[in-house]
Amino acid sequence: MVIEYSLAAFAAAPSIESIVAVVPPSLPGSVLDTIFSYRKVSAVVPGGKTRHLSVLSGLEAVKETPAVILVHDAARPLIDVETIEELVSAAKEKGAVIPAIPVSDSLKLSADGTRVEKSVQRNHHYRAQTPQAFRADILRESARNAKERGLDCTDEAQMVELSGYPVFLLRGDEKNVKITSPHDMTVVKSLLGAYTGEFRVGLGYDAHRLVKGRELYLGGIKIEWESGLLGHSDGDCALHAIADAILGASGLGDIGYFFPPDDESIRGIASTEILSRVAGMIEDRGERIVNIDCVIICQRPRIADYAEQMVASISRALGIEGAAVSVKGKTTEGMGFEGSEEGISSIAVALVEKEKGGE
Repeated sequence: MVIEYSLAAFAAAPSIESIVAVVPPSLPGSVLDTIFSYRKVSAVVPGGKTRHLSVLSGLEAVKETPAVILVHDAARPLIDVETIEELVSAAKEKGAVIPAIPVSDSLKLSADGTRVEKSVQRNHHYRAQTPQAFRADILRESARNAKERGLDCTDEAQMVELSGYPVFLLRGDEKNVKITSPHDMTVVKSLLGAYTGEFRVGLGYDAHRLVKGRELYLGGIKIEWESGLLGHSDGDCALHAIADAILGASGLGDIGYFFPPDDESIRGIASTEILSRVAGMIEDRGERIVNIDCVIICQRPRIADYAEQMVASISRALGIEGAAVSVKGKTTEGMGFEGSEEGISSIAVALVEKEKGGE
């Protein structure tokens, strides 16, 4: 769904603590379940007949006292994490900030849409985008003022402006398209499909024995535990499975070929370094990693407690957004070597795409 692109971007943004989705009242339960499945989604609430009423509905569902609140059009699916982070930082400093693009077309004023009344200078005119970021107190006060005065503003920046607060501009992105027509959908699909569409899937698996006296490295992070994974490297079976999946998708073989267990020069190497080197191999071949899905199988520790840190570590090692990485844990209900806590295993799937101009 279009909204999922925005949900993924905001969930991946480090500064975002929670997401409130404001949706049409008649959405089926399956759609609501999908929205709730995204990390950081704290509430899904029905919108109103106007944008302003929908924003008020969303604000009422924000029970915390955040420093900054952002309002975003779900119809802009190509928002990126970097823009979100820049807006949050700027809003903390300036109070109200929006992304905007300078107008490049000639502007004409026409009341009836058939006859030009006059030409308008395009200098100093900007097209406003979202997300629009505000200090929470400014946005809440402006929303109350607009409601009391019966104002129906086209965006939150206008509402804040009418409350007497200055609104600052941050350079927007032409790719941050708002879908309002079939043509816009075509443009968005084109931008999403800017690569060749030649995909390959790889499957990786690894398992290591748990032993006393070893530090536990799993999913790219160190976990304080009574035992660790035995291996020539740091024994991180999750990252090894991911590396194998990526190499398999690219047709390069397996991790043992590039990092053999009898190579003393890499004894004790961090698996994050292995993953970074594998990512470099993929980039050198003119390919990109689209996404990673990893399952860690163990009785303990509880992977859900560390999944977010693991996602951050894996995304850094691979040089991809956190939204493109999924980590989850499974137990075996006490069965097998994982269930008896003799070892930990991991399965990973990688999707790799050949970019234009690649080998």
